[in-house]
Amino acid sequence: MTQTEIEQYVKAAAAALELPLAPAHLPGVLVDFGRLAAIAAQVNAFDLGPEDEPGPRWEP
Repeated sequence: MTQTEIEQYVKAAAAALELPLAPAHLPGVLVDFGRLAAIAAQVNAFDLGPEDEPGPRWEP
């Protein structure tokens, strides 16, 4: 995600959740979201094989 996309997403998500986001807090939120997006990209890039599929629902 680009910085512009991150900012648009954060603002849209906050509005959708009716979450007040003070302008003073926006830079920090954008930095944290950018870090999380980078981590998520690494996780999503990891290839999983058929043996890595989740198992059936477990009930005790």
